[in-house]
Amino acid sequence: MQTEQMVAGPCQVVDAGVDWCTATATKSAEREKLRDVAEVLVSDRLDEGYEAQKWHWNGYAGTVQEGLAVGERDDSLIVRLSGEFAQRWWFLAAYRANRVTRLDMQVTIDGVPAGVDLTAAGAEQAKLAPRRRGAPLTWQRIESANKGCTLYLGSRASERVYRLYDKGAEEGAEHLSGKWRYECELKDETALAVAGTLAMCVTPIREVGAMVWWGFSDRGVTPYFEVSSVPEDVTPQRAKRSDERTIGWLATSVSKTMSRLRGHGLEVDAIHALKLSPGLLSQALSNGAGKNGVYPNSRSGS
Repeated sequence: MQTEQMVAGPCQVVDAGVDWCTATATKSAEREKLRDVAEVLVSDRLDEGYEAQKWHWNGYAGTVQEGLAVGERDDSLIVRLSGEFAQRWWFLAAYRANRVTRLDMQVTIDGVPAGVDLTAAGAEQAKLAPRRRGAPLTWQRIESANKGCTLYLGSRASERVYRLYDKGAEEGAEHLSGKWRYECELKDETALAVAGTLAMCVTPIREVGAMVWWGFSDRGVTPYFEVSSVPEDVTPQRAKRSDERTIGWLATSVSKTMSRLRGHGLEVDAIHALKLSPGLLSQALSNGAGKNGVYPNSRSGS
């Protein structure tokens, strides 16, 4: 296995920002504000083709979509964002809530030479890291055949835990293919304080990069990127409408309803309720739909 000496210098930063945000509101006024935000976010996901499913967690009941979960219980309302959706909208949920119970920040690099395992190099550095407040650094390296390797710095039960993992392997690419992620998971009071700091920053993405870099460095593991190379702003790729996901939802959910209505002799009423044209459906069924939903001309006219 190649070591850190095989990495000639800092690697390219290809992504950075907030990757997870859990915001809650307990007071009546804050709950109402966060509820308004939640409705906008749910609508945005629906517009992109991400259907909502029922969600239950830790006493909360609500809905879940890709990148977004919203729920409510007697004492609070929760909004949880992840991935690119969190990067886009975390600040809105955090601003309207009175608590932020979790906040994840990440910096993703690319260009690490093939075969180099940064977690192995990081583990060697962690072994030599100086004591922190009289106690040795808590760290753990986990190897997974499918997801690559992950290095944890700090106790997972603490308010700060740092992760370095093989992002290429997580995305389904070949293990040790060159793409890695440095991640910091913050909880409770630390998450709330950092969220407030980022919300006041002119360049929050650059600030995320600095916090992640110093967090790892302070624990003896030097990241392979420079803070100056972190862009001041990163515009997340807005997810394209998932037509395949929508078709799947139609096949599993709507088709059952249509079958039941057909059994009751209400198929035509259902077609009209969906604002579909019976004539167009009849033509599609007799002729077949072409690529990209383009219907061929009627055979009766050929």
